[in-house]
Amino acid sequence: TTAACGDNQPVYRTTKSIYQFEDNDTTVIASGPAYIVTNSIGAVVTGNLPAGLYTVTPSGITQLPSPPNYNIVYENGTLTVTGSAAPIVTVVDYCDSSVLTTNAPGALAWSTGATTSSITVTQTGVYTVTSTVGTCMSPAGSGTAAPKPAPDAPTITVTQPTCTTTTGTINVTSTKTGLTFSIINGNYISSNTTGTFNNVAAGTYQLTATNATGCVSTAVSVVITPGGCATIGDLVFIDKNGNGIQDALNNEGGLAGVTVKLLNNTGVVLSTTTTAANGTYSFKNVAPGSYKVNFTTPADYIATKSNMGSDDAKDSDPVNGTTATFTISGSTVNNSVDAGFISTILELGNKVWYD
Repeated sequence: TTAACGDNQPVYRTTKSIYQFEDNDTTVIASGPAYIVTNSIGAVVTGNLPAGLYTVTPSGITQLPSPPNYNIVYENGTLTVTGSAAPIVTVVDYCDSSVLTTNAPGALAWSTGATTSSITVTQTGVYTVTSTVGTCMSPAGSGTAAPKPAPDAPTITVTQPTCTTTTGTINVTSTKTGLTFSIINGNYISSNTTGTFNNVAAGTYQLTATNATGCVSTAVSVVITPGGCATIGDLVFIDKNGNGIQDALNNEGGLAGVTVKLLNNTGVVLSTTTTAANGTYSFKNVAPGSYKVNFTTPADYIATKSNMGSDDAKDSDPVNGTTATFTISGSTVNNSVDAGFISTILELGNKVWYD
């Protein structure tokens, strides 16, 4: 028999010819007034049954000895409880995520704990959902999510412009194969499968990798600095009053013969020079990039105060002998990298006169 989900307790009905047997003189041989209902895993269930297939077994049968010519067989019955159909789940797989959606009515319950009509997941797997209308819960509907993996962000190697080369080169590599690499700057887009981009003008670019399924990696930002030759230099001065600033009124002139080194941003010495008689120095034909300048403290001098005042062209820049890292672009002339020193030799004197 069948019963609908949400009905009162389903009743398994029988006729006495099934569970009650009589001989010709109406003597009762067996009867079954009670029934046990079990679900698909054999558990006894009662009350308002949800949709599903159940087995009904006679219980409490009283059986008399079988009379001659009788073969009594007791058979189990079946009970089908009908309810709302399992929700239909549609799945759309995107790059790194999948969206599962159902249009089933009622209160929804996903295996993730969500109660909305659609869910977004990032892991491959089977996800289920049930629909409850009133007290009737449907069987579970399911969908299999298989997000398409996006490639990892590519590895970038950059060759910056130099004094003689005004454009740079970008090389893009990945541990994966079958990728298309793209370089993007505003409305400019260029793509290839080799990962080499030559003659790249100065600017900021986004580099990505795209796989065969159309999934795009996280972008890596790259800056190509302008090409051309830059100049770095200025003055090493004697700070007579020790205030860390070049004071013309105190006739604070230059200091000759001081060793000055040009370093890259990691501290590697790229070039060395000494100050001229007037205390000036200069590094020419410097490629665009990030640099530091180191000043060797000469004998009989100590370094003055660093970064005093508001005029960077008049202060002393090094701290513990070396400036902070600074960046120059092509054809830049940076004549503001100065250093001041205070003499440790004291001068005593005045006047000898005829009294």
